[in-house]
Amino acid sequence: ENGLGSGEYAAGDTVVLQAQPQEGQVFESWHTDNENVAISDPTQAEASFIMPEEGVVVSAEYGDPEPTKYTVTLVSASIKDSIESAFAAGTSITVVANTPDTGKQFSGWTVTDASGNPITDGSGSPVTVTAISELEGSFAMPAANVTVTANYIDIDYGVTVVNGTITATGAASGTFRYGQTFDIAAADRTAENKKFAGWTAADASGNPVEGIFSDAAAATATVTMVASGLTVTANYADIPVTYPVTVANGLINGAAESMTVGKGETVTLTANPNPAGQSFSGWSITDASGTAVDPASLGVDSKSATIAVTVNQALNFRAQYDGIQYAIAVKDGSANYATAVSGTVVTVTANKAPKGMVFDYWTVNTGNVSLANAYSDTTTFTMPMADVSLTATYREAEYSLTVKHGSSDSDYYSLNETATISSNYPENGKEFAGWEAVSGNVTFKDASRWQTTLKMPASDVTVRATYKDGPSVYDNLILDIVEGGEYYTGDTIKFTASGAGMDNSNPNPGDYRYRPYGYQIGNVTGTWKDSPYTTSMAIKATGEYTLKVTFNKEVYDGTSWNQDGTSDTRSVTFRVITRAAGVATGDSTQLLLVASIAVVSCLLVIILLVIFIRRRR
Repeated sequence: ENGLGSGEYAAGDTVVLQAQPQEGQVFESWHTDNENVAISDPTQAEASFIMPEEGVVVSAEYGDPEPTKYTVTLVSASIKDSIESAFAAGTSITVVANTPDTGKQFSGWTVTDASGNPITDGSGSPVTVTAISELEGSFAMPAANVTVTANYIDIDYGVTVVNGTITATGAASGTFRYGQTFDIAAADRTAENKKFAGWTAADASGNPVEGIFSDAAAATATVTMVASGLTVTANYADIPVTYPVTVANGLINGAAESMTVGKGETVTLTANPNPAGQSFSGWSITDASGTAVDPASLGVDSKSATIAVTVNQALNFRAQYDGIQYAIAVKDGSANYATAVSGTVVTVTANKAPKGMVFDYWTVNTGNVSLANAYSDTTTFTMPMADVSLTATYREAEYSLTVKHGSSDSDYYSLNETATISSNYPENGKEFAGWEAVSGNVTFKDASRWQTTLKMPASDVTVRATYKDGPSVYDNLILDIVEGGEYYTGDTIKFTASGAGMDNSNPNPGDYRYRPYGYQIGNVTGTWKDSPYTTSMAIKATGEYTLKVTFNKEVYDGTSWNQDGTSDTRSVTFRVITRAAGVATGDSTQLLLVASIAVVSCLLVIILLVIFIRRRR
């Protein structure tokens, strides 16, 4: 039954069975009415058995074929309550997006084919995912393989800087993404008698945040952004009130010739032992401006070699001795004495260096003295028994140049010296965007070029190379031809390829673009060498055609554009019909003509009908 028919066999003969399914049926198995008959393989369409000594009925069972299943490829997502990856058309599928990474948020679904093109259902509408909850959605399986992608975007978090600013903008607030770094600077509050005491941070809930500062104790620091709103606070401490106290020809507290003393603190001053042939004659006391201070106002006996003084202002003491006074001359500087006796410890200080210069060393012109440190702008010497003359010498200052994301031909430069800077090669998917000054008042010769120059100001400078996203393959376009459009046989069909980044007329090394290379329609192929990337053709055969255009990726090496071996393909599908079959998409001329003829015909029929009725009457 349901096989080839019937027949007669002798007991012991081998009977071969052959299933004969009808159209739309699938063979499933063989069955017999005799339990003594063993079929070789009941699941195979062709089988056999040994004929018993009595008649036997063998039946073939058939079923419906399995429906065609299509695969679902998931990106950053999974199928809810299923481990399957293939489904029949029309099946409702629920997808669940992966939990977003830190600093990311789910932004929606896309359904595409393997080339990234949108998928349509049987009615021609795009297949979309309908949201069920924040991370869940469902869609009806089309009759095609699909790729379902969960998309994510970066979250921008707000930053507020209390008692400071964001260095790049000079503002006290801004927005940054998780893991992004930015520089901050504390406000200068020395006029309020405050000094910087360190940075602290709190998240949007007010909880302390640790470990985000490059150096929490530095007034300028780099912050690494967390996944939360952030308040960064510069903290301050009161600057204690202190006064400088100096002594010439003596010691403060038996240890130093100068000391910074807190307000109200008492110090002891002791004059040096008398030089040979001289005797202590008293103390000379002046304030910070050089005005004489009456020793009695300090409650001291100016004739005593050892005195105790309570400090409430800046004070300069000098132990005086009777003896020969020798002259002290300082060119481009000053000394704490105009004259001094032999053995006096004299302090000399260089004048402030001219713009673009720094102190270099002292030159002893006369007196043959030994300086404590000839390379310090403030130093001392012991007065000889002779006049002394010294000169402060200066040299050009050098300032540091720091290049972030790049390099320079040197680390230090003098005022107005030209420095050449070069950016690092951009990361994959990025291009050089330009130079920006992080600190220091500088002007770039051309901030848009990866290698440029600047003139050094009279300060340290930090500059930074910035980068931007490069051209996207989604900007590779096929123009002048309509997706799903209809065109007449024999008519000229024109299409133009527009490659992403092809408008970059002044590239930097590492810039890239997608240059239209070639096309294919059916078995017809072609290539382009130069712009314009436009082709026109006429197709004589009706049917549905797919135009595929290849864009080769080219990278600029600093001299020329070179292919890197990767490419992108874009496609457009259209139909070619005979002129009698329909009207090309976007052309209403024939429709208007047909409609006009139809209206005129109707009017003629009505006029003839009226004439006919009147004649009948």
